[in-house]
Order: sequence, then C-alpha cells, then structure tokens
Amino acid sequence: MKSSVSERSGGASYLRDGVRNWLQDLRRTPFARRPLPPGPPRRDRLNGHLSEIRELGYVRAMRLWTDTYGSLVMTYLGPPVLGRRLLVITDPAIAEQVLTQEERRKFLLPQGAPMVFGDKAVFCTDGDAPIHAERACLYARHLTPPLLRRHSALMREIWDEAIERIATIAVGASSARRFGINAEVLRVAQRVAIRCWLGVDVCEREAHEALERYYDPGSLLSQSFFDSLYFVGAAQRVEKLRTTYRPILERALDRIVALGDRWEDEAPELGFLRRSLVHFGWDLARLGAADGGDRRALLDDLEIYRHIFSAMLPAVGSTGGTMLFLLHYLGCDPGLQDELAAELAGADLLDRPRPTPLLGRCIKETLRLHPEAIGVSRYLDQARELGGFHVPAGTFLFVHLHGLHRDPSSYPDPERFDPARFVDPTAAHGGRWAGFSLGRMSCTGRSFAELHISHFCRSLLARRRARVAAGEPLLDNDYQGSVTLQPRPFEVEFEWSRMSRETGV
Repeated sequence: MKSSVSERSGGASYLRDGVRNWLQDLRRTPFARRPLPPGPPRRDRLNGHLSEIRELGYVRAMRLWTDTYGSLVMTYLGPPVLGRRLLVITDPAIAEQVLTQEERRKFLLPQGAPMVFGDKAVFCTDGDAPIHAERACLYARHLTPPLLRRHSALMREIWDEAIERIATIAVGASSARRFGINAEVLRVAQRVAIRCWLGVDVCEREAHEALERYYDPGSLLSQSFFDSLYFVGAAQRVEKLRTTYRPILERALDRIVALGDRWEDEAPELGFLRRSLVHFGWDLARLGAADGGDRRALLDDLEIYRHIFSAMLPAVGSTGGTMLFLLHYLGCDPGLQDELAAELAGADLLDRPRPTPLLGRCIKETLRLHPEAIGVSRYLDQARELGGFHVPAGTFLFVHLHGLHRDPSSYPDPERFDPARFVDPTAAHGGRWAGFSLGRMSCTGRSFAELHISHFCRSLLARRRARVAAGEPLLDNDYQGSVTLQPRPFEVEFEWSRMSRETGV
C-alpha cells in the first residue's frame, strides 16, 4: 500500500515571516547602524514595485533598478505584511556566495502558493520541503552514464525524424514569420522528455497537450504577482494536468507491470518512474493486481503528477527555449554553423553523450544572453552580511541572471553573441555565469539538457542550414507568460546543407 508523504503547506510561516519583516521595517530608521542596501523609492505602499514590473516586465524593471542603484538593490513586492522584501543581486562574488551557501529555497510569491492552494497546488511548494532533495536523488540515479547513452540513441531517433518536418513548415499566409517553428521544436522537446523519463511514446496530440500544461504553472506564477484572484483557476489547471498525463502514466504502468524484473535490461528508461513509485510507497505488485484498486488510486493521486511534472518542466523549458535562441544565433552566422556541423559530424554522441567543445561554448553563451530562469531565489533564515550591508532574516535573495550575465566587467560587449568567451574555462567561474545555478542546488538535469540540445543541433546541421534576417534582434522577450524564457517567433529559412546535397541524405 501507499505510504503518506506530504509537503508542508507553509501557509502559517509565510504569514509569520511577513509580519516579522513588516515590524522590522517599521523599526528601521535612516540612522540604523547597519542600513539595508539602496533601492528605488517605494511610491506605492500597497503594491510595492509590482506595478513597475507589470508595466516594464521582469527583465527591464530589474535591469533599470540595478543600473540605477548598483549590484545590490533592496526592493519590496506586494502589500505590507503579505509583501516580500527582495534583495536583487547582480554582483558575481555575492551571487556565488549566495548560491553556494546552504540556504532555504522558497518560491517568491506574495501570498505563498501553498497557503492559497493547499492540496490543489500543481507545482508550487514550500522550497525547504524534503521532496526537493529526494527528487534530486531520483534524478541522479536516472542520469547515469549508461542510461544517458540509451537516452542519446532515443534522442537521435526522434530528432532525425522531426527535423525535416520543422524545416518544411510553410510560411504563414499573412506573415513572413514562421510562427509554427517555436511550437514544433517545443513539442519535440516534450516528446523526447516523456520518452526518456517515463519510457513511453506519445502521439502529436498528446505532446501538444502536455506542452499546453507546461505553460500552466508559469501563468500561475506570473498571475500571482499581478492578479489578486489568481488562485481561482488552480483547480481547473490541476484537472487539466491530470487529464493530460493520465493516459501517459497508465501506459508506463502497463510496461512496468508487463516487464517485471526484466525492466532494467529491456527498458531502463522506466527506471525514473519505477524508482519514484517505490520511493513514494506504492507496491508495484499491487499496481498490477486484477482488482485495479491501487492503480485507480495512483491515477487519481495529485502527488505523483506533481512529481512527474517537475521532471517534465525543466526537460522542456531549459532545453526547448535554449534550442530556439541558439537556432537564431546560428542562423545569423553561416560560418559558425559550418564549423559546428563539422565538429558534430565527427562526434559520437552515443559513446560520449555530452556536448562537443564548440557546442558546449555555444550553449553557455546562449544561456548567458537568455537564461531560461529570470533568476535564482534563496531565503534567509538568519541575518547575514552581504556586500557590507546587514540583510535581515526573512529576506528573499534573488540572483538576477539576466543582469549578472550581462555585466560588462565580466563580459566585454555583453550584448554580442560570442561563444569564444568560454574558450577560457575560468570565464564562467567566480559567480559570473549561473545558467544552471551553482552549488549543491544547481540543476540536476544539466547533462540531460545539454545532450538534448546536442542532438537537435546534430540532426539539423547534418542536413540543413538556417538563415535569419541579418542581425535581427530578439527583443521583448520576458518571463511573464511562463516560468522559463521562450523567444518570440523570428523569421527563419532553411536550406539543404552542402553535405546533404552531395550525399543525397
């Protein structure tokens, strides 16, 4: 039978922390011995700086603050008591210090998602809940070198099949921009993720519906800043999530039950789900019982869907978005495409499932310019000294990756795409680059994401070359519609590569 594993709601702690922060702010005077870092004047006491973020977007608002007030900016989000004190960090040394320290991770929501949603929360959990560490262990056991080699073979098969479809999407009748490419690349990324993490194939409709669910938590997080009734749609989002993943989960269960002890030899990609079920206390024998009682209970259980979705979310966002931004930069530089194609043609991604040197630098530079997460948050349990300032307990520390990565003292001419920056491996050291975060809480799926991007590039450049309007900038990209950054559609044309024309491949 299933054992009960629950995540702490955290609602009382959010309110308690909010009251404590508010009282500390009231007691603090301009003559305080250890003042807070400077920040923009709080003109709207009710909303803090939410209205400014709403008008400008996350990236522009925080870049404006840091450009004006420096690399440490103290600001406020939301009304008193329920609002949040936020320290925006773009100083590399402090970013490294913050991200490598053992602090609590907590989602930066004004009211606190667990308090509002309770059992209806899809993705939002209190950041110090044990499930985060448990999930990291399960990820690590699923991304061993042998299994990455098997995943690599699956990725190659799917991307080889998908590239021609992506490259031949017709131009829209009323626009020169191929809006379908963005969605198609993300759908394939979703299909690869489900195949590698759940061990089953999905049809186009299922991949599309799963992609739609990908945006639900992002919309929820965004609405939590700007819409006081954002929780109204929570139950509908949860039901859509379950409806979408239920048939996928059921097929995976069928494979697990049918293979029994043979799964490790015949379908090791089932390992993540199989180990997860055991971890959460589900009896695998009972899941295959004739009465089907345990299976029905599992298929109705929100906890397992949250767990599965937490693996699918980064597997789509951190890979699909980066693929699209990288495609744009490759399309602007034919010479780089040819060099990368030659390098990938000589690489064996099955035997050595990792990015080639040039591609590794391209991925780092893409994530430098367009980090998939707007930032990384930590929560101070105890007061600390940061940059010569006293930062009180209860403060959210927010490493703003967009500003951190475009610091001209770290990267000269920071707006220019230049993978050669990372020829020197120390260019990403010292807190200057945190595309996958840093320290023990850094991304556990990095090897999977980089391999996924590698197969996309290999399959594309083996047969096609991309061309975009010369120097067309990727403007107005922000995070308000999702938890990860996705580029707006850009004009692109595909043509056969010289190798494909000569070989007929």
